[in-house]
Amino acid sequence: MDLHGLNHIGRRYETISCQRTKLRWHNQNSKTNRESRKRDRVGTIKTIMKPKYFLLIIFALAVQKGFCQYDTTGHQFHADPKWIFAHNNADADAKSFFINLSIPFQATPMYTDNSGSVSDENGNGSGSVYSHIDAPLSYFGLKAEPVWRVVNTDYFKLQLSGSISYSNSVVISALGGLADSTSSASTSVAELDYGYGGEFDAGSRFVKLLGMFQGGYRDVIYTSSSSYSGDGLNSSTNSTASASYNYWRAGAGLDLRLNSDGNPESFLKLIYYYEKPDYGIRTAGYGLELKSWLNVSFQYFPNYPIAGQPSYPVDNPGTKQAFWYFSLGKSISF
Repeated sequence: MDLHGLNHIGRRYETISCQRTKLRWHNQNSKTNRESRKRDRVGTIKTIMKPKYFLLIIFALAVQKGFCQYDTTGHQFHADPKWIFAHNNADADAKSFFINLSIPFQATPMYTDNSGSVSDENGNGSGSVYSHIDAPLSYFGLKAEPVWRVVNTDYFKLQLSGSISYSNSVVISALGGLADSTSSASTSVAELDYGYGGEFDAGSRFVKLLGMFQGGYRDVIYTSSSSYSGDGLNSSTNSTASASYNYWRAGAGLDLRLNSDGNPESFLKLIYYYEKPDYGIRTAGYGLELKSWLNVSFQYFPNYPIAGQPSYPVDNPGTKQAFWYFSLGKSISF
Protein backbone atom coordinates (compact mmCIF):
# COMPACT_ATOMS: atom_id res chain seq x y z
CA MET A 1 0.00 0.00 0.00
CA ASP A 2 1.45 3.41 -0.99
CA LEU A 3 1.75 6.50 1.18
CA HIS A 4 -1.36 8.08 -0.33
CA GLY A 5 -3.49 5.08 0.78
CA LEU A 6 -2.13 5.25 4.32
CA ASN A 7 -2.95 8.96 4.55
CA HIS A 8 -6.50 8.27 3.34
CA ILE A 9 -7.00 5.56 6.01
CA GLY A 10 -5.64 7.89 8.71
CA ARG A 11 -8.01 10.70 7.74
CA ARG A 12 -10.89 8.23 7.68
CA TYR A 13 -10.03 7.01 11.22
CA GLU A 14 -9.81 10.57 12.52
CA THR A 15 -13.24 11.38 11.03
CA ILE A 16 -14.87 8.32 12.64
CA SER A 17 -13.20 9.03 16.01
CA CYS A 18 -14.40 12.65 15.87
CA GLN A 19 -17.97 11.55 15.11
CA ARG A 20 -17.94 9.06 18.01
CA THR A 21 -16.62 11.75 20.35
CA LYS A 22 -19.36 14.14 19.26
CA LEU A 23 -22.00 11.43 19.75
CA ARG A 24 -20.74 10.62 23.27
CA TRP A 25 -20.68 14.33 24.09
CA HIS A 26 -24.22 14.76 22.74
CA ASN A 27 -25.54 11.81 24.81
CA GLN A 28 -23.82 13.04 27.96
CA ASN A 29 -25.06 16.56 27.32
CA SER A 30 -28.64 15.31 26.78
CA LYS A 31 -28.51 13.31 30.01
CA THR A 32 -27.07 16.30 31.83
CA ASN A 33 -29.82 18.52 30.43
CA ARG A 34 -32.52 16.06 31.51
CA GLU A 35 -31.09 15.89 35.02
CA SER A 36 -30.78 19.67 35.09
CA ARG A 37 -34.41 20.13 34.03
CA LYS A 38 -35.49 17.61 36.68
CA ARG A 39 -33.53 19.49 39.34
CA ASP A 40 -35.10 22.73 38.15
CA ARG A 41 -38.62 21.29 38.44
CA VAL A 42 -37.94 19.92 41.94
CA GLY A 43 -36.37 23.22 42.94
CA THR A 44 -39.38 25.12 41.62
CA ILE A 45 -41.79 22.94 43.60
CA LYS A 46 -39.71 23.34 46.78
CA THR A 47 -39.60 27.09 46.23
CA ILE A 48 -43.37 27.31 45.73
CA MET A 49 -43.97 25.32 48.94
CA LYS A 50 -41.92 27.77 51.01
CA PRO A 51 -44.35 29.70 53.26
CA LYS A 52 -43.68 33.16 51.82
CA TYR A 53 -44.09 32.08 48.19
CA PHE A 54 -47.07 29.88 49.02
CA LEU A 55 -48.81 32.82 50.70
CA LEU A 56 -48.05 35.03 47.69
CA ILE A 57 -49.75 32.48 45.42
CA ILE A 58 -52.78 32.33 47.75
CA PHE A 59 -53.00 36.13 47.71
CA ALA A 60 -52.75 36.17 43.91
CA LEU A 61 -55.60 33.66 43.65
CA ALA A 62 -57.62 35.66 46.16
CA VAL A 63 -57.17 38.83 44.11
CA GLN A 64 -58.10 36.99 40.91
CA LYS A 65 -61.30 35.60 42.48
CA GLY A 66 -62.21 38.97 44.00
CA PHE A 67 -61.78 37.84 47.62
CA CYS A 68 -59.51 40.84 48.27
CA GLN A 69 -58.12 43.88 46.46
CA TYR A 70 -54.61 45.35 46.28
CA ASP A 71 -54.28 49.06 46.95
CA THR A 72 -51.46 50.31 44.71
CA THR A 73 -51.36 53.65 46.52
CA GLY A 74 -50.85 52.29 50.02
CA HIS A 75 -49.41 48.97 48.82
CA GLN A 76 -51.79 47.01 51.06
CA PHE A 77 -54.24 44.13 50.68
CA HIS A 78 -57.88 44.74 51.66
CA ALA A 79 -59.89 41.57 52.27
CA ASP A 80 -63.63 41.40 51.93
CA PRO A 81 -64.82 39.80 55.21
CA LYS A 82 -67.92 38.23 53.63
CA TRP A 83 -65.59 35.86 51.72
CA ILE A 84 -63.66 34.90 54.85
CA PHE A 85 -66.01 34.30 57.78
CA ALA A 86 -68.74 31.72 57.57
CA HIS A 87 -71.48 33.80 59.21
CA ASN A 88 -70.91 36.63 56.69
CA ASN A 89 -70.77 34.34 53.67
CA ALA A 90 -73.26 34.71 50.84
CA ASP A 91 -74.58 31.25 51.78
CA ALA A 92 -77.00 32.09 54.58
CA ASP A 93 -76.98 28.50 55.93
CA ALA A 94 -73.20 28.34 56.38
CA LYS A 95 -72.91 28.11 60.17
CA SER A 96 -69.60 29.01 61.78
CA PHE A 97 -70.04 26.69 64.78
CA PHE A 98 -72.14 23.57 65.25
CA ILE A 99 -72.11 20.23 67.09
CA ASN A 100 -72.75 16.85 65.48
CA LEU A 101 -74.52 14.43 67.82
CA SER A 102 -74.70 10.79 66.75
CA ILE A 103 -75.09 7.19 67.88
CA PRO A 104 -71.88 5.29 66.99
CA PHE A 105 -71.40 1.63 66.10
CA GLN A 106 -67.80 0.42 66.04
CA ALA A 107 -66.00 -2.93 65.72
CA THR A 108 -62.35 -2.83 66.85
CA PRO A 109 -60.07 -5.83 66.10
CA MET A 110 -58.36 -7.12 69.26
CA TYR A 111 -57.06 -10.24 70.97
CA THR A 112 -59.50 -11.87 73.41
CA ASP A 113 -58.38 -14.27 76.13
CA ASN A 114 -60.72 -17.20 76.67
CA SER A 115 -61.07 -19.88 79.32
CA GLY A 116 -63.58 -22.70 79.49
CA SER A 117 -64.36 -25.73 81.61
CA VAL A 118 -66.68 -28.74 81.42
CA SER A 119 -67.44 -31.14 84.31
CA ASP A 120 -69.94 -33.87 85.09
CA GLU A 121 -72.09 -34.28 88.18
CA ASN A 122 -69.20 -36.06 89.95
CA GLY A 123 -66.84 -33.17 89.41
CA ASN A 124 -64.78 -34.85 86.72
CA GLY A 125 -63.97 -32.62 83.81
CA SER A 126 -61.44 -30.62 81.86
CA GLY A 127 -60.61 -27.04 81.02
CA SER A 128 -58.90 -25.07 78.28
CA VAL A 129 -57.43 -21.64 77.69
CA TYR A 130 -56.70 -19.90 74.39
CA SER A 131 -56.64 -16.50 72.73
CA HIS A 132 -58.76 -15.51 69.76
CA ILE A 133 -58.81 -12.62 67.27
CA ASP A 134 -62.19 -10.93 67.40
CA ALA A 135 -63.82 -7.55 66.74
CA PRO A 136 -66.28 -6.81 69.58
CA LEU A 137 -69.07 -4.46 68.55
CA SER A 138 -69.92 -1.41 70.66
CA TYR A 139 -73.29 0.07 69.77
CA PHE A 140 -75.01 1.80 72.68
CA GLY A 141 -73.58 5.24 73.30
CA LEU A 142 -73.28 8.85 72.18
CA LYS A 143 -70.73 10.83 70.17
CA ALA A 144 -70.38 14.63 70.30
CA GLU A 145 -68.31 16.40 67.65
CA PRO A 146 -67.98 20.22 67.90
CA VAL A 147 -66.98 21.83 64.58
CA TRP A 148 -65.66 25.35 64.04
CA ARG A 149 -65.76 26.48 60.41
CA VAL A 150 -62.95 29.03 60.27
CA VAL A 151 -63.15 29.82 56.54
CA ASN A 152 -66.12 29.08 54.31
CA THR A 153 -66.32 30.50 50.78
CA ASP A 154 -67.53 29.19 47.45
CA TYR A 155 -63.98 28.06 46.68
CA PHE A 156 -62.27 27.31 50.00
CA LYS A 157 -63.30 25.81 53.33
CA LEU A 158 -61.27 25.32 56.48
CA GLN A 159 -62.69 23.75 59.62
CA LEU A 160 -61.35 22.47 62.94
CA SER A 161 -63.09 19.83 65.01
CA GLY A 162 -62.93 17.71 68.14
CA SER A 163 -64.81 14.59 69.17
CA ILE A 164 -65.61 12.47 72.19
CA SER A 165 -67.53 9.20 72.15
CA TYR A 166 -68.52 6.74 74.85
CA SER A 167 -70.53 3.54 74.57
CA ASN A 168 -71.23 0.66 76.92
CA SER A 169 -73.06 -2.23 75.30
CA VAL A 170 -74.36 -4.70 77.88
CA VAL A 171 -76.40 -7.78 77.02
CA ILE A 172 -77.60 -10.15 79.76
CA SER A 173 -79.73 -13.22 79.17
CA ALA A 174 -80.85 -16.05 81.47
CA LEU A 175 -83.00 -19.11 80.88
CA GLY A 176 -84.15 -21.63 83.40
CA GLY A 177 -86.60 -24.47 83.98
CA LEU A 178 -86.26 -25.97 80.52
CA ALA A 179 -85.72 -29.72 80.81
CA ASP A 180 -84.05 -29.31 84.19
CA SER A 181 -81.40 -27.04 82.71
CA THR A 182 -80.30 -23.48 83.32
CA SER A 183 -78.15 -21.18 81.26
CA SER A 184 -77.00 -17.59 81.42
CA ALA A 185 -74.86 -15.27 79.34
CA SER A 186 -73.65 -11.69 79.52
CA THR A 187 -71.54 -9.52 77.25
CA SER A 188 -70.19 -6.02 77.81
CA VAL A 189 -68.22 -3.74 75.46
CA ALA A 190 -67.16 -0.38 76.91
CA GLU A 191 -65.41 2.04 74.59
CA LEU A 192 -64.03 5.55 75.01
CA ASP A 193 -62.81 7.43 71.93
CA TYR A 194 -61.75 11.07 71.65
CA GLY A 195 -59.78 13.08 69.14
CA TYR A 196 -59.12 16.31 67.27
CA GLY A 197 -58.69 17.19 63.61
CA GLY A 198 -59.01 19.58 60.73
CA GLU A 199 -60.14 19.67 57.11
CA PHE A 200 -59.35 21.88 54.12
CA ASP A 201 -61.45 21.91 50.93
CA ALA A 202 -60.72 23.72 47.68
CA GLY A 203 -62.51 23.72 44.33
CA SER A 204 -65.70 24.95 42.74
CA ARG A 205 -69.05 25.77 44.31
CA PHE A 206 -70.38 22.23 43.99
CA VAL A 207 -67.27 19.99 43.82
CA LYS A 208 -64.17 20.35 45.99
CA LEU A 209 -61.06 18.36 46.70
CA LEU A 210 -60.54 17.79 50.42
CA GLY A 211 -57.68 16.92 52.71
CA MET A 212 -58.05 16.02 56.37
CA PHE A 213 -56.08 14.95 59.41
CA GLN A 214 -57.08 13.51 62.76
CA GLY A 215 -55.39 12.37 65.94
CA GLY A 216 -56.98 10.56 68.82
CA TYR A 217 -57.14 7.89 71.51
CA ARG A 218 -59.18 4.68 71.87
CA ASP A 219 -59.83 2.53 74.92
CA VAL A 220 -61.86 -0.68 74.61
CA ILE A 221 -62.74 -3.19 77.36
CA TYR A 222 -64.58 -6.38 76.45
CA THR A 223 -65.94 -9.08 78.78
CA SER A 224 -68.17 -12.05 78.08
CA SER A 225 -69.29 -15.02 80.15
CA SER A 226 -71.71 -17.90 79.77
CA SER A 227 -72.67 -20.92 81.81
CA TYR A 228 -74.81 -23.99 81.40
CA SER A 229 -76.05 -26.63 83.80
CA GLY A 230 -78.16 -29.59 82.78
CA ASP A 231 -78.14 -33.18 81.57
CA GLY A 232 -75.57 -34.00 84.24
CA LEU A 233 -73.06 -31.49 82.88
CA ASN A 234 -71.77 -28.10 84.00
CA SER A 235 -69.91 -25.81 81.62
CA SER A 236 -68.67 -22.24 81.68
CA THR A 237 -66.81 -19.93 79.31
CA ASN A 238 -65.22 -16.55 80.02
CA SER A 239 -63.65 -14.06 77.60
CA THR A 240 -61.83 -10.81 78.31
CA ALA A 241 -59.99 -8.26 76.22
CA SER A 242 -58.66 -4.73 76.61
CA ALA A 243 -56.77 -2.31 74.40
CA SER A 244 -55.70 1.32 74.74
CA TYR A 245 -53.80 3.18 72.04
CA ASN A 246 -53.23 6.48 70.27
CA TYR A 247 -53.66 6.84 66.53
CA TRP A 248 -53.36 9.39 63.74
CA ARG A 249 -55.25 9.53 60.46
CA ALA A 250 -54.89 11.40 57.16
CA GLY A 251 -57.30 11.40 54.26
CA ALA A 252 -58.11 12.87 50.86
CA GLY A 253 -61.21 12.79 48.71
CA LEU A 254 -64.15 14.69 47.21
CA ASP A 255 -66.71 17.02 48.78
CA LEU A 256 -69.91 17.08 46.69
CA ARG A 257 -72.77 19.45 47.45
CA LEU A 258 -76.12 17.77 46.94
CA ASN A 259 -78.71 20.48 46.36
CA SER A 260 -79.08 22.89 43.47
CA ASP A 261 -78.57 26.12 45.42
CA GLY A 262 -75.17 25.02 46.76
CA ASN A 263 -76.15 24.83 50.43
CA PRO A 264 -72.93 23.83 52.26
CA GLU A 265 -75.00 22.08 54.94
CA SER A 266 -76.01 19.32 52.49
CA PHE A 267 -73.12 17.29 51.06
CA LEU A 268 -71.61 13.91 50.33
CA LYS A 269 -67.92 13.27 51.06
CA LEU A 270 -65.99 10.32 49.66
CA ILE A 271 -62.67 9.85 51.48
CA TYR A 272 -59.64 7.56 51.21
CA TYR A 273 -57.85 7.17 54.58
CA TYR A 274 -54.50 6.23 55.98
CA GLU A 275 -54.49 5.42 59.70
CA LYS A 276 -51.65 4.35 61.97
CA PRO A 277 -52.16 3.12 65.54
CA ASP A 278 -49.14 3.56 67.79
CA TYR A 279 -48.67 -0.22 68.13
CA GLY A 280 -48.86 -1.19 64.45
CA ILE A 281 -48.20 -0.30 60.86
CA ARG A 282 -50.06 2.21 58.69
CA THR A 283 -53.21 0.83 57.07
CA ALA A 284 -55.54 2.07 54.33
CA GLY A 285 -59.31 2.42 54.43
CA TYR A 286 -62.18 4.35 52.91
CA GLY A 287 -65.36 6.00 54.02
CA LEU A 288 -68.21 8.35 53.27
CA GLU A 289 -69.99 11.14 55.07
CA LEU A 290 -73.52 12.15 54.13
CA LYS A 291 -75.16 15.24 55.60
CA SER A 292 -78.74 16.18 54.81
CA TRP A 293 -81.70 16.05 57.18
CA LEU A 294 -79.73 13.29 58.93
CA ASN A 295 -75.97 12.72 59.22
CA VAL A 296 -74.58 9.34 58.15
CA SER A 297 -70.92 8.32 58.47
CA PHE A 298 -69.23 5.07 57.47
CA GLN A 299 -65.57 3.99 57.63
CA TYR A 300 -64.01 0.66 56.72
CA PHE A 301 -60.43 -0.59 57.06
CA PRO A 302 -60.16 -4.16 55.69
CA ASN A 303 -56.71 -4.90 57.18
CA TYR A 304 -56.45 -3.16 60.54
CA PRO A 305 -53.66 -4.27 62.94
CA ILE A 306 -54.86 -6.33 65.92
CA ALA A 307 -54.91 -4.41 69.21
CA GLY A 308 -53.86 -5.79 72.58
CA GLN A 309 -51.61 -8.70 73.56
CA PRO A 310 -52.65 -12.38 73.63
CA SER A 311 -52.07 -14.23 76.89
CA TYR A 312 -52.39 -17.71 75.37
CA PRO A 313 -51.75 -19.42 72.03
CA VAL A 314 -53.99 -17.91 69.34
CA ASP A 315 -56.39 -20.39 67.78
CA ASN A 316 -56.88 -18.28 64.61
CA PRO A 317 -53.43 -16.76 64.00
CA GLY A 318 -53.19 -13.50 62.08
CA THR A 319 -52.04 -9.92 62.32
CA LYS A 320 -54.92 -8.03 60.67
CA GLN A 321 -58.70 -7.94 60.64
CA ALA A 322 -61.43 -5.59 59.46
CA PHE A 323 -62.23 -2.44 61.45
CA TRP A 324 -65.48 -0.62 60.73
CA TYR A 325 -67.44 2.34 62.06
CA PHE A 326 -70.97 3.60 61.43
CA SER A 327 -72.90 6.48 62.96
CA LEU A 328 -76.29 8.10 62.56
CA GLY A 329 -77.04 11.54 63.96
CA LYS A 330 -78.05 15.17 63.69
CA SER A 331 -76.36 18.59 63.76
CA ILE A 332 -77.13 21.43 66.17
CA SER A 333 -76.13 24.92 64.93
CA PHE A 334 -75.29 27.97 67.05
